[in-house]
Amino acid sequence: MIAVSRERGEQEAVTFWQYVLACLDKLGYEGMSDEEGGEEILYRRDGTAKSNPVKHVLLLYWRHPSFRSLFQRVDETHGIEDEIFKHQNRPKVPRIRVDVQSKRGPPKHLQVAFFRQEYLDSLYSHEREELFLSEKHFQLFDYELPAAA
Repeated sequence: MIAVSRERGEQEAVTFWQYVLACLDKLGYEGMSDEEGGEEILYRRDGTAKSNPVKHVLLLYWRHPSFRSLFQRVDETHGIEDEIFKHQNRPKVPRIRVDVQSKRGPPKHLQVAFFRQEYLDSLYSHEREELFLSEKHFQLFDYELPAAA
């Protein structure tokens, strides 16, 4: 996406995708949301129902709230950039964010900025020490999605 954005002369998009990559690099696999399989019931005009598979993206309470909207924006890019992301003969399973908390704890050695302050405040001192928090500065940006009309 960085290369495509550069080709298009979209500096704001280049900056966005560089930020996404930096966040993904820092969070690593352990910092990503858990998913659970589910289904979404769609009702047709004739009143019949159809069940479609979905992935429920669970909430990581420890993670700074700005990441939820950031990664939602990344997920929604697939719909915008179909010429770049190919599904390789498999339908894309929609990812739906739910307000169910994951039990996954945070990875170690993250910068303090990656955490929800309320989570850090709730830890005992030995729990906080076990995270080996990095005091290196990392500037978070809030890429809030516009409200649905």
